[in-house]
Amino acid sequence: MVELGVEWQETGYFVKSGNQLVQAQLLSQRWVVQNKLQMVLLTAIIAATLVLNNYNLAEDQKTLVVVLTYMRSGSSFTGDIIQMNPEVFYVFEPLLHHARRTNQSSLDALKYSKTCESTLENFLVCNMTESDTYTQQRSQMRLSLDTMNYYFCTLEQGPNSEGCFHLLEKACLRSRVSCVKTIRYSMKNMTHLMEKHGNMKIIHLIRDPRATLLSQHKLQEFKIDSLGKFAALLCNRAKMDFDDSLFMKKQFPGRIATIRYEDLAEMPLNIAEQMYNFIGLDFTDENRDHIQHVTTRNGGCGAYCRRRNSTVTMSLWRTRLTYMQVSLIDKICQPLYRVMGYLPVQNQEHLLDMSLPMYADVPTESRVMDYQSINS
Repeated sequence: MVELGVEWQETGYFVKSGNQLVQAQLLSQRWVVQNKLQMVLLTAIIAATLVLNNYNLAEDQKTLVVVLTYMRSGSSFTGDIIQMNPEVFYVFEPLLHHARRTNQSSLDALKYSKTCESTLENFLVCNMTESDTYTQQRSQMRLSLDTMNYYFCTLEQGPNSEGCFHLLEKACLRSRVSCVKTIRYSMKNMTHLMEKHGNMKIIHLIRDPRATLLSQHKLQEFKIDSLGKFAALLCNRAKMDFDDSLFMKKQFPGRIATIRYEDLAEMPLNIAEQMYNFIGLDFTDENRDHIQHVTTRNGGCGAYCRRRNSTVTMSLWRTRLTYMQVSLIDKICQPLYRVMGYLPVQNQEHLLDMSLPMYADVPTESRVMDYQSINS
């Protein structure tokens, strides 16, 4: 409940809420005495306005971030770097189960797009009463530090527990940055949310498709004889998102950043600091220590691993894929290679010679964190 009072200042009467003063109107003391009912109504109107203004200010002060990427493109690692900051509320893949429930009809596709947009937006703006309850009950909620407590609370008290629900809402509301990671939404579909929320930013994460496809195959997303089909699906989608991002960067200057996973893996401290600057977060010594730890540790730790030797992981595909398989991907993905700086393999010796890099400097329009050049 907002406690209100009426206070006289030299310029007129004000409605007072806590330490805030909102000018009601330039009123005379005599008018107030003679029009008590109107004053009560006026006070109520301004009180409602004050509450709404406070809500809008709180939302405007938040930065809304979407990490847009593709399956097995280093997004768990990237999300971990972002969520380690105590000012961030992070949600892991809220659209995970939507795609599994969607048919392929055009009508269903439209409904799917609207459902995805609503789900992303509600999690970002802490509108938990309207967020998708189906998503809130899914197991991926355990994969974020900020939703983990909520997930385990629902196991104990049930998915509709009010106490568990408040845990999720509180974690979001107290954070200066809300961030969701998704592999199931397109850059073009983000346009409406970017127009609606001037405080929204996108991190577009792209990884070498040869590494991405190998990782997808290891998770049994496709059989190796379907490699060409899945290479086309991945590279065509990533290239389309990239092309859309070039147009959107002009429409929303300084609000979309392109990251190449290989740069993050090779220069984690440098790129992580640039990511923090883009989002508007301080990059602390604790952040540096954490990143140093998670990027120099060896050993397997599951599908959503966040602790690996990042430079070793980056090149595994060169010994796990055959030259013929790599050549097939190279041929299909040339348009994406050209804009992201990936290099095709020349022969078997080239593939296995780890002293020869498989990527080069990217063109200016694709440059990592090119929001900086846009702002300058």
